[in-house]
Amino acid sequence: EVLNNLIAVGQERQVAEAGLNALLNRPSTAPFPPPPELIPDIPAGEWRVDDLIQQALQLRPELKEMEAAIRGAERTLDLADRNRKYPDFFLSWQYWFAPEGEIQDSYGATINITIPFSPWTINKHSKEVEEAGLTVAKSTAEYQAMKNMVFFEIRDAFASLEAARQQLRLFRDALIPQTEQSFKATLAAYQVGKVEFIGLMEAARSTRDIKLGYYRALVDFEQRLAD
Repeated sequence: EVLNNLIAVGQERQVAEAGLNALLNRPSTAPFPPPPELIPDIPAGEWRVDDLIQQALQLRPELKEMEAAIRGAERTLDLADRNRKYPDFFLSWQYWFAPEGEIQDSYGATINITIPFSPWTINKHSKEVEEAGLTVAKSTAEYQAMKNMVFFEIRDAFASLEAARQQLRLFRDALIPQTEQSFKATLAAYQVGKVEFIGLMEAARSTRDIKLGYYRALVDFEQRLAD
């Protein structure tokens, strides 16, 4: 069983190294140095939640897009409100040239005045203002909902990172030293004939499993850090 595991792990390592080399744009057979047995210092963290939230407010594309939508809706509301309060003027100047007519040059002017508070237009403009106001409220509510979701994602990722950090420290500072000490005690007992070989193998297996758990925790920590 041990030999089979070694063969399987060796194959997995070759595949993993080839995949990493492809990601790093290196030759597929480029060597990798062996990983350190244990990481002496676990990164304490480079950010605070409040700093991450401020960065999200400034850089998160979804929030910037929604902010622009709110500004556009507010401008539409302002225009609708002006159309409801103030008259609208339209002035045009026209010129005609008729070479075969008695009067060859003709001129004309047109002035249109829209009175927004007239009985036949006031209801229309009021509805436009109401609709624009609802659009502003809708855009603002969507922005607030997205902002709350972003804040939740940041806090969730940060909490997951801290949990992964604590688990990694538990493996490094407690579980691994305990299992190694237990293995040494079992080995000493085996050497004086107090423990059978199967007991020694079980102690070695436990030590291996704990170290594998440590490396899995390390991978999880790095993934949480990237998130």
